[in-house]
Parts: sequence; C-alpha cells; structure tokens
Amino acid sequence: MSAQTVVPPSSGGLLFDAALTSRQDLGAYPYQINTGLSPITGRPRALLMDDPVHGSARTVLRMASDQSADHDGHPSLRVQCETETFIRSARHGHIGDIYYAGFALFLPDEFRDLAETDWLTIGAGAYGSPYGGSGPLSLGLRPTADVGGEHRLVLADRPELLGEVVVPRGRWIDIVMGFRLAYAENGGWLSVWMNTGEGWGNLAVLGEDRASYDALSEGVNDAWHRDENRSPNSSRIGVYGNQPNTLLHGWHRIGHTFSDAMPNSHPGSPLPEKVQ
Repeated sequence: MSAQTVVPPSSGGLLFDAALTSRQDLGAYPYQINTGLSPITGRPRALLMDDPVHGSARTVLRMASDQSADHDGHPSLRVQCETETFIRSARHGHIGDIYYAGFALFLPDEFRDLAETDWLTIGAGAYGSPYGGSGPLSLGLRPTADVGGEHRLVLADRPELLGEVVVPRGRWIDIVMGFRLAYAENGGWLSVWMNTGEGWGNLAVLGEDRASYDALSEGVNDAWHRDENRSPNSSRIGVYGNQPNTLLHGWHRIGHTFSDAMPNSHPGSPLPEKVQ
C-alpha cells in the first residue's frame, strides 16, 4: 500500500486518468489493495498485459483475487484486488459538483461463473462517506435471473435498480457513470451509460434515464463528507467479492464531462444523444 497523494487535474475537465492502455505500471494509483504477488499462483494479482481484442496495440489490467489475501492483517472471507484514486473538488467536494467516471470491463475465459449466492464488485464511481460502504455509486456483477451462465450489471448491490442488463463475455464493455451528489431539490442525479460495441445506450435507473440521487440510498446526504480527519471520497476498480475471480479492466478516468471520462474500446462510437 502506497501513501495517498493528490492526483492533480490535467487540461480541460479531466481529473484522473489511469492510462491503463499505455502504461507499464500502476503508478497513477495512490492506493492499492492486494495487488502484489499471490503465494498461491506466484503471479501479481494486478498485471498489465496485451489486450485480448486489440493485441499489443494497447495494454489492459488483469486483476485476480484469491483466498491468500488478508484484510488488515486478518484472514478475510471477502477476497479483493483493487486500485483507487481520490476524486474531489477543493477540500472534500461541493454541493452541485458533477463527475463522470469511465470504466471498461472484459470477462475473460478464466472468469469464474457466479453462483446464485455469489456477488462481485467491479468498480465505484465514488466510494466512501457518507456511506458505510460504497453507496449507490458502485458497479457489480450478479448471475442473471435464470443463472444460466450469463451475468448482469448491478448498481449498488440492488439488482432492481438496473433490471436485467446482460454483460457478454469476450467483449469489451464500456461504462460511464455520471452523478451529482445532492438531494433531488438541489439537483442531485445519477445516470449510467454502456457500450458493448453497438453504440452508447443510457441504462434506465429505477426506470429513469436520470434518476434522483437521494432516491437510491437511505444513507445519502447533501454533499460530500466534511470530516477533515477522514480521507476524501475515492473512485476504484478491481475484483472484490465472496469468491476468487479474475477480470480485465481497460479504462479508468474521472472528469467533469462525459467525453473526459468516456472509454474508447470501440473507436468511432458517437456520443450519446443526450448527456446531462
């Protein structure tokens, strides 16, 4: 685990870019959880490799969790391999701040099918307070309703929020999450978009293209946390669940506009017609 340092904003509205498709290391991340060598496999749990679709033209991040990892020095029933970075404006963010988080996910051959009781978290647009955990800005996978080897995207550990959004294997899945952390009366909202290679589509959250943010969680409050003694909110990617598993990540960007955060696994895909 490395010391946390602020990643300075770059040009435009881009706040963070892991640059996974062109890096040789994970130096963009100030915080890493169980990314080192696994005593079970002898391989790094987090490993940059050639893209299975685009080949050596770009690198992607293979992330594998295993039961050898401890949590705070104690054996954990929750296995994880994750990286994260700060996201904040000023000290801890302001009411009305708008952020977009971009991710790219790939289920490789070594991905283990989830059983009905399994859960897997793959990333979070914003992690931390005011929640005890990831709150309504986390993305995960669950088996589809018929548990037939297919998997669906889940928001905030609540399958009913997105419905049956199938995540196919062997194909890059680009995702953008846009959000304003505030009550509805102050303009708080959350939207999710996905591109499997057929263009960007808006995923309905509770039946809405732009869901009221405070309707998603009882723990939501109006703005980011204000406690100076705690770390600021963060965004993360990884593989975190109740069973070991392996995923590929190809993108992790945070910005103030959709285009800042938009993954580009499918070059030529136009922007969505409607972006908040």
